[in-house]
Amino acid sequence: MAIIQLGAAFKNFWVRRAKYPKFRKKGVHDRFILTNDQFSLDGHRIRIPHLGWVRMQEALRFTGKLISATVSRVADRWFISITVAADAIPLRPAENQGATGPHTDSPKACGCPYRDMRKRPESDCLSSIPVLPTSGRTPCTSSPHGSGDDFSACLSKS
Repeated sequence: MAIIQLGAAFKNFWVRRAKYPKFRKKGVHDRFILTNDQFSLDGHRIRIPHLGWVRMQEALRFTGKLISATVSRVADRWFISITVAADAIPLRPAENQGATGPHTDSPKACGCPYRDMRKRPESDCLSSIPVLPTSGRTPCTSSPHGSGDDFSACLSKS
């Protein structure tokens, strides 16, 4: 596999699609590829040449023809990625999708009249805000929009 990749790298170099191929440095992006005739699987184990049987964290989840395996090192831990040509991948039915009850609308944004006050000048809207009667004062009725507790006039004004 390495000879094939080196041949492709030189081919790209001679047609000026890439720079001259460089050897990878030891310890940087450590990885190697195994073709389907170089490894075998047995449950939670994989047989790698010159290493023997190596334990895997989980068994292979898909059935099909094994294509290749890439063994790589990330942060001083070794990982293997196995390529499988699967015929059909069985899909589980989704548990939380689909209608299971009566139709409900999505929640809407607050229809609060104070929301649009930031778009209007202060003199238009502040006079229509009702004053709480706890201080003995009554709501403002001198608004040009009508009574002090009618917010629709302030919002509908264009």
